[in-house]
Amino acid sequence: MVLAANMTPKNLSQTEMTIHHTSKESKLESFTRKKIRFKSVIETLPHTNEESNYDPDLEISGNRNASLVIGISTIKREKTYLFETLNSIFSAIDYDKDLTNQVLIILSIAEIEDSQFVNETVERILTNYKKNVDSGLLDIIQPAKIFYPSFNEAVKRDYVFNDSAQRIRWRKKQNYDVSYLMNYAKERGIYYLQLEDDILCQYNFVSEIFKFVQKSNNDLDSRWKMIEFSPLGFIGKLFRTKDLTIFINMFLWFSDYKPLDLIHNYVFDIIACDPSKNIKLCKPNLQKVKIVYKPSLFQHVGLQSSLKGKIQKLKDKKFVHKIPIKKHLNPDATLSTSFKFYQGHTFSKLYFGIDYCWINEGAGRDNITINFKEKFLLKGYVIKSGASLHPDDKIPINSSLEIRLSDKINHEELKSKNLFPTKDDYFEVDRIQNDSGEMVRNLNQTLWFNINSLRLRVPNFTADKWILIYEFGIF
Repeated sequence: MVLAANMTPKNLSQTEMTIHHTSKESKLESFTRKKIRFKSVIETLPHTNEESNYDPDLEISGNRNASLVIGISTIKREKTYLFETLNSIFSAIDYDKDLTNQVLIILSIAEIEDSQFVNETVERILTNYKKNVDSGLLDIIQPAKIFYPSFNEAVKRDYVFNDSAQRIRWRKKQNYDVSYLMNYAKERGIYYLQLEDDILCQYNFVSEIFKFVQKSNNDLDSRWKMIEFSPLGFIGKLFRTKDLTIFINMFLWFSDYKPLDLIHNYVFDIIACDPSKNIKLCKPNLQKVKIVYKPSLFQHVGLQSSLKGKIQKLKDKKFVHKIPIKKHLNPDATLSTSFKFYQGHTFSKLYFGIDYCWINEGAGRDNITINFKEKFLLKGYVIKSGASLHPDDKIPINSSLEIRLSDKINHEELKSKNLFPTKDDYFEVDRIQNDSGEMVRNLNQTLWFNINSLRLRVPNFTADKWILIYEFGIF
């Protein structure tokens, strides 16, 4: 083979090169070297190719990005916990309102064969969480069916866990579900948090995550690839979105052999461990790439698994659910009530920002009365009840908020403002008409009045329905 004098490596790579073997023993056919390239993970899977369109089959998106992207994958199961999960998450985000614009939730409804279930779930979400969808806080997708392999084919025997064919298919599909969700989410933010559809979260998990990430980023000795906010399965795992591709590839490549919550640990073994040395020597390195936050911010609550017939009793025994307390600088007042309270969680502690209020006994027609030491100009109020662990402990329907005026005002004028006196000269300004358990309102200036007393009236308290009030503010 002879190279021309003017042939450089650059134009050499673009030139057809033919090699002739003149040996009598063998003669190879001439060939042209093709451009060297590396296959993507999609090309290595037997059922996929790079030219296919893997856009979601369904996509409802506000097309916004955020610092923190929260991914949740859900499928049809005998008992759904999805809406309890979403309620818990949205309550927490509402608590950290200042951070709402930095959060995006992507819900993937990973049912690729049951369009009726997908449509019904979407309809229910749009009914219950329309505000969150319209604001761009919540995106909804259905993964592309073409992305998935056939789950009807015979599966390879599991020599490691001895799992049944049904369980192998279930865990393999879970790998694909999460991989698709991660791939969709990785261009939408800086950090990605993986949650499941049957969890309960701490009320301040958003602010805690941001604070801990900042602390970890400032640690010069940290090389973190994942922060674990729950020790259970694949719940509460936080990644930088730029690091997701390696996990996606691993989940897909080894989906026939292991569930994803085990596969992701091997990535850290590769990054941090020397296989020729004792595993104990690896621990200091692992702690730098895989950081554990304590106490955990998420609890698993789903008893019935998404795998049909499986009961999942997995719980984090160290998880302690905290009930949020929103403090307000309420005006000085004397308080009276006919209610009794559970374990010292009195209304007076709530009113002065010390504790939440938990009512467990009443007379059936009860009230909480606040008598102000000086007349008070009421401009608005916020009263919220119920909590993630006690969602039914809400102020019941038809409970009302009433005021007693300190200044004499013509009753005809009050009637024109739809204010009508009770028998004891209070005026109703609000009433709970649904199961929200809350009254939140900034009063129109025409309804600003000086008052000397405010009363929360509960006409139909029953012993089987306790009331947990965690926020009470008047301003």
